Amino acid sequence: MLYLIGAITVAGAGIDWRLKATVLSMLTWLLRRDVLRIEAAGRRRLHLGERLAVVDDDADWPVDRYHQIGGAIWLEWRDGSGVRRDLMLLPDSFECAEDWHLCRLWARQRTISPAP
Repeated sequence: MLYLIGAITVAGAGIDWRLKATVLSMLTWLLRRDVLRIEAAGRRRLHLGERLAVVDDDADWPVDRYHQIGGAIWLEWRDGSGVRRDLMLLPDSFECAEDWHLCRLWARQRTISPAP
């Protein structure tokens, strides 16, 4: 939505057409990048074992923090290079209600420092 608002704003601005074309092409590139990033994140799966394992990353990391925000679970961990990673899970992220319940139990048990 923000990309659409930005594009409309730039298109209606009273600036040189070359500058408009440059900004619009940048917005297009950023939109494409974000869509691909979201699609890639949607194809990953979690393995809930002793540690958090994200498929296709060839690594598994312990959960640093677990937050339950209303009906959502927010997991935080650090990957092998020390970069903080976040993942929000919703009941709709799972095929059945039992998997959602098991994930909530797993996250509570595996957290190093649970959030209040």
